[in-house]
Amino acid sequence: MPSFIQGLYLDAHTMGATYWDMGLGLTFFDDNVKLQVQVGMSPPGRFSGLVLGAKLLANIATLPFGFLFGPSWDFFSMSLAVGANFSYFTMSQDSVAFSDAGLVLGGMVAQLEFARFQIAGWRAANSYALYTEYQLWFISSDVEGGTASRLAFGLRMGLL
Repeated sequence: MPSFIQGLYLDAHTMGATYWDMGLGLTFFDDNVKLQVQVGMSPPGRFSGLVLGAKLLANIATLPFGFLFGPSWDFFSMSLAVGANFSYFTMSQDSVAFSDAGLVLGGMVAQLEFARFQIAGWRAANSYALYTEYQLWFISSDVEGGTASRLAFGLRMGLL
């Protein structure tokens, strides 16, 4: 792997624009940039069906608890990231079908990792993070344009 790639992670969240999302991503530049692909299922409604997407996140602030409470807390930290999410909604209610009715939505994301644990000495499965994510989706003016706000909660596990 190139030296600027730090690792691989699994991501799962619930709520937001979907019932659930599962993602696989790469971290870059000392885990400050995350790029992931994801798949999920959205509830019936205006935007529904299978959801395929990509998300890019960049950390803007990190609070290592070792800085506040001493080196014995180096395993624990918090971070704030902002980014973008682009998702394709199949618009199929009862089945997974790709058709002309599918729609791509873009959104801005702000993510707060309020608990991130790193296990020193482990090569794999060495970091875990609980996060909350604010999503601001931009809706094209197909019928009624505008924005939609959503809140999601998730878990990220570092694989490598």
